[in-house]
Amino acid sequence: MTKMDELITYLVNWGFDHGFGVTFTDQLPASLAGFSSQKDKAVWINTSWRKKPEYGFVVAHEMGHLIDGDEGINRYSSPSLSIKNEYAANVYGVKLIKNYAIRLDIEINNRTAFCQIFGIPLVLADLI
Repeated sequence: MTKMDELITYLVNWGFDHGFGVTFTDQLPASLAGFSSQKDKAVWINTSWRKKPEYGFVVAHEMGHLIDGDEGINRYSSPSLSIKNEYAANVYGVKLIKNYAIRLDIEINNRTAFCQIFGIPLVLADLI
């Protein structure tokens, strides 16, 4: 199992522990990485999305929307620093991944390397 697979497994289990479902599908538009639905308490991840190294972050980001109580359908397309609820989901997503790394005693000394290992978009490195 790759580091990304292990991270995704951790995040899916974390979601289940918090009452959230996760579905992986290839039936979404190629431009859409994933989305979350507060009503369904669920996350959908597009397995056909072009940026496969970011899958783990997308799962964590969408979990952030559910934890934050963001209403409606929240679609992930690219990391945003300017939209309030997207920024908050980014912060929560990074926090989930950092907690995972800490549990495994993975050092967080280099933000860029950490982003690359866990598929966090580099534009979000300052959140680490």
